[in-house]
Amino acid sequence: MALAALASSSLPGAAQEARRDIGILTCALVDSQDAAQPQMQDMLCAFRPGNRPEETYLGTAHLLAADPQPSRMRVMIWIVKAPPDAPESAGLLQQTYAADPNALAGRAPMLLGDTNPSIVLQPLADSPPLSGADKRRPAAERIVVVALRLKSTAG
Repeated sequence: MALAALASSSLPGAAQEARRDIGILTCALVDSQDAAQPQMQDMLCAFRPGNRPEETYLGTAHLLAADPQPSRMRVMIWIVKAPPDAPESAGLLQQTYAADPNALAGRAPMLLGDTNPSIVLQPLADSPPLSGADKRRPAAERIVVVALRLKSTAG
């Protein structure tokens, strides 16, 4: 029985289950000045960790396609998850995140850290699958890569 528990703890799914919520990341898409790359959007983000001062991040979101309705879904909220033993320090989120390739179609994917893959951005609310009649997607469903860099910390 102990051997079965040890074997299951080495599975990728077990690592995901071991993550805990360490805060909320709220990002607002801002109008990009680069009309040549409409699939890239600048972001301003606020990270509210549970036990530390708020941090502000600047970022870039790479979208699947240009937003046909730029005023729609301009704010995304993610739950930030990390392993229980992860050190919580200023700038923890500063890295590039990519959409989970195993995400279900029609749902906003988790974003997995590139430099530190133990840090994950999980959409706050999972949206329902898109119907065939509604091809418009909320911004969080179209984000494939996010790059964050620390701007400032409060306090």
